Amino acid sequence: MKMRNMLAGIILCCVALSGCRTTRDILVDYEKDLSIGNYERACVEVSAKAKTAGVDQLMWQLLAGSAYYMSGRSAEAIAQFDAAEDAFEEYDKSSVFERGGEGLWAMLNNDKSLSYDGGGEDRVFTCLYKAVDYMTQGRIAAARSEFRRAALHQEDWIDERRKDIAAAEEKMEDETAAHLRQNGGNRMEQARYVNTILTDASFVAEMQKEYGYNVFSSGNLATMRRDDYVNPYLQHLTGIFRWLNSQDRGNGAAEMLRHASEIVSNPVVDADYSDCLNRRPPVNQVWIYAEDGLCPHREEFVIHLPLILIPYANRYVQYAGVAFPRLKKRAAAAQNWTVRAGHAVQPFSLLADIDKLVKTEYDVYMRGAVKRELTRAVMKVCAQIAAGIAAEKARERSRDKAARGEDNRREQTTFWILKAVQSLFAVADYATTSADIRSWTSLPKCVRVIRVERPSDGKIAVDAGAERVELIVPEGNTIVFLRKPALHAQTVVKQVTFPNS
Repeated sequence: MKMRNMLAGIILCCVALSGCRTTRDILVDYEKDLSIGNYERACVEVSAKAKTAGVDQLMWQLLAGSAYYMSGRSAEAIAQFDAAEDAFEEYDKSSVFERGGEGLWAMLNNDKSLSYDGGGEDRVFTCLYKAVDYMTQGRIAAARSEFRRAALHQEDWIDERRKDIAAAEEKMEDETAAHLRQNGGNRMEQARYVNTILTDASFVAEMQKEYGYNVFSSGNLATMRRDDYVNPYLQHLTGIFRWLNSQDRGNGAAEMLRHASEIVSNPVVDADYSDCLNRRPPVNQVWIYAEDGLCPHREEFVIHLPLILIPYANRYVQYAGVAFPRLKKRAAAAQNWTVRAGHAVQPFSLLADIDKLVKTEYDVYMRGAVKRELTRAVMKVCAQIAAGIAAEKARERSRDKAARGEDNRREQTTFWILKAVQSLFAVADYATTSADIRSWTSLPKCVRVIRVERPSDGKIAVDAGAERVELIVPEGNTIVFLRKPALHAQTVVKQVTFPNS
């Protein structure tokens, strides 16, 4: 405990002296601005960070894009999302795990040293938000293209995750082997230690308790169902878009609505699919999508390795820990969403549980991250053990020489140097034991939907908890998008109207 406290003090002093704002600092302030509806201020720091190249650039672009989206600055939002899509395309050519320009031994450091490449929901929402802004600008062809790209990202999700997992395993194996050749060590022995820890009952139980992650079953692509990763918000919205556009009506509208109905039980989705399939054209209908709250963010949590499973660890290791991101759910922005259209008051129904989709992405990430982090930790522990054993042997030689009356100063010096190296390894291990907490934290917690008939006066009121949003919709079929990230944040409103058939 004393060693850990000393190491913590060293690291904290270094951070304090550096005066730099960490990624977590910026994310905390960003989310505070969103929570009170200060969308303009939320844009400032993340948009500045988005201009600087680096491993986090894509994340800043996504965060800036959604802040601009909520502030009503469509041109800036689309520009940020365009830049993000360029990055996605680059990363899709070769996984970040395959790239050689991430720094020497990047895989043996921690995942934060690799470029943030986003996940499936990042790609889906990037295209979806662009499509919404294009629709509100009347750029229907551009919106159509975004919906098509989003659908492709959705369908490619499984294959992309498989590719990333394979690339990560290959790169980790290559760097580990190269590092061991250069610095010594037994790869088979270290792999055995990793597998021993992975199957240790106490480690498995702690992972389940602290992370909600089952080492044996979570994130298994082979057993995953479509409703685990397919976003019904995208499916339904794409279907409605195609249904309301004369050019797109026969272009898979019913198919997209069918897909949505297969993965979510929702009365609006079922009715829309039935009407579209049976060619009952909508007239003066209003669809309202309510994006509620903020999705889970990642926080760092460190656990200690069961050192009893590694020979000599308890004797020579001064620090051994592993850090993983832990998902933390946020509260809903409003407990009740209702619509008053004419004299009728109707509740929204749940369309998409984004928390669940984020958890799926997290589990798939953890399936590779746990083994990577354990491999790193075991290698670091073995380095401390090697230095400790070498120091012990130097001390034994020193004592033997002293007992024989010989000069032992060289052995004493070697002993203290090796002990210093051992301590430096421990400090370095503590400093580099860090979790990758990067994510697009401003995605919604969930999406609700309702379909109502337009009242004759076009006035519709939406109650989101204590807040009332007044809408005026013109003749025709209208799609309304509401975004309320937190309880005290003002709801953002976007809407688009299509002519009746």
